[in-house]
Amino acid sequence: MEKMKKSPLKASAFDPEKIHLLHFKLLKGEVESSDEWESMELNKIDFNCKINLLFNESKKLIRSELDINLSLPINTSNVITETKEAYTAYFQLGFLFQVDNFEELSQNKEGNELDLDIKLLNSLLSITYSTSRGILLSRLQGTAFQKFILPIADPKKYLVLG
Repeated sequence: MEKMKKSPLKASAFDPEKIHLLHFKLLKGEVESSDEWESMELNKIDFNCKINLLFNESKKLIRSELDINLSLPINTSNVITETKEAYTAYFQLGFLFQVDNFEELSQNKEGNELDLDIKLLNSLLSITYSTSRGILLSRLQGTAFQKFILPIADPKKYLVLG
């Protein structure tokens, strides 16, 4: 095997220790379930997720919001009294970050658009997504969704642009 050669890296102003998680808030949390779910065969839980980022440049603040919808189809052959087709859950989780050197890691574009340093973007999305996984694990216990774990994924695929 050949040894990996070091290549010079472009200097970046990114420093993860300059990111501060100031606040978390459960903006919305709804779980629709019933007492009969434990006796039924659990089908695949469907989910969709999106992450929005909002900025306040003058205060060096970034607000990240993760929205997740869950749906669990009900196997009606095991449930006699259930009239719904699926159990559902919806959560909106909000995170407020402050970035000490925000001005070095962002650049204004035309209109209201902002370019962020890719390392900063990846860090904010990863913190939001991974922390949400833990919060959801806790919040979904005792419901039809208690076996759901937010999958390991690249959180950039859930980022909503525009």
